[in-house]
Amino acid sequence: MKLRELAALIGGRITGDPEVEITGVAGIENAKEGDITFLQDLNDVPAVAASALIVKEEIRGLTASLLVAGNPQYTFARALEVFYVKPYSPYGISDRAVIGSNVKMGDDVSVYPNVYIGNDVELGSRVTISPGVFLGEGTTVGDDSFIHPNVTIREKVKIGRKVIVHSGAVIGSDGFGYVLEKGRHSVFVTPCDFGNLCRVQVEQGDLDAAADTLKKNKSALQASPEGQLVLAVTQGIVHAKSGNTKEAEKVLDAAAELRASGVHGDARLMLDLAGICMAGGRHDEADSIVAGVARNAHDSEALLAKARDIYEAAGRNEAGAAVLARATADVRKLNNEGVMLAQRGDFKTAVEKLMAACAEAPHNPRILMNAVWVALKYIDQAGMDETLIGTARRHLADAERQAPGHARIAGLRLHLSEVENRFGIRRKAAG
Repeated sequence: MKLRELAALIGGRITGDPEVEITGVAGIENAKEGDITFLQDLNDVPAVAASALIVKEEIRGLTASLLVAGNPQYTFARALEVFYVKPYSPYGISDRAVIGSNVKMGDDVSVYPNVYIGNDVELGSRVTISPGVFLGEGTTVGDDSFIHPNVTIREKVKIGRKVIVHSGAVIGSDGFGYVLEKGRHSVFVTPCDFGNLCRVQVEQGDLDAAADTLKKNKSALQASPEGQLVLAVTQGIVHAKSGNTKEAEKVLDAAAELRASGVHGDARLMLDLAGICMAGGRHDEADSIVAGVARNAHDSEALLAKARDIYEAAGRNEAGAAVLARATADVRKLNNEGVMLAQRGDFKTAVEKLMAACAEAPHNPRILMNAVWVALKYIDQAGMDETLIGTARRHLADAERQAPGHARIAGLRLHLSEVENRFGIRRKAAG
């Protein structure tokens, strides 16, 4: 993880190299290259081998990069949370759980009290089923998945590996449920939830389950343009995997019309769409979709790698490299220049750069949050600009929709509120 990526998660202002790689967290006496540590006493600066230091004020003459934060100890604790993964320790099977017949469990499964597990359920290894969970008949939960308390997973639903389902989620019922995306740590209520569930089912080779998910939730998905796009893309995946090229072409045409009207899905959904287009020979359309994703995820190696995989599967590696290079170069340059200008205190020019970056990448929450931060800092410095603060509000709302629960959101909302209060701004009531 680069220092700038860590700073985006835990806060702080970087002095030094934002691209330095941080691989761990350590106390100041034990820190080595690749570690980040913190320095509480600025009057006693020891020789350190760490790649980065969390400090309260800037210190000159150090070779290590600095992350300047108001409370270094607290910021260091947040860094620990990012890097420290609690070792898995199985709870065992509670005798207060209700477990049906023909239930299969892998190694080191944890089943807590007041859990109901129906007949023919299959749990992988190191699965955790928290109190109050209902697992319907024929449900499958993959290895290393964690089901939080009071979740309902209905009959015959298949959960993939390393999935986290948060409290209160209902999966398999009619209407929108909660997202199931492998390896992610959040759940959201959006039309893309079913796209993510279908993706897991397709990756597991169960096209019938994916088709059934779409059939059961078709009316709910058709209720919004975003849902219609999810429906078209996921139907396209199922048709393409089934070899039904004519039906795949129909839903691709529907997806193209939705995109032309301004409908947009999350990055994974759009890459799924690009993959189907590429497989169907619609190369220009696929290139356009990938370029849009790349602009909005210019610093996400996982998404860019997925995009490269799509081109490799189509035998278009060189074309893919060119598309990604063009798409990411300008927005990366604008973002990086804006951040560096802000770090030097030139917030006016930083605002110009980052607002231009937002125009290029309106679905990139990190760029949106950077733009909000520099806009508020510029207002702090130069005085109220009502147009700018209105833009900052919109970008912050967009960032929060795209990255709910992101560590920076709360701080930016607080900063925005402080600026509004300082200048006596009252928001107009809705209605």
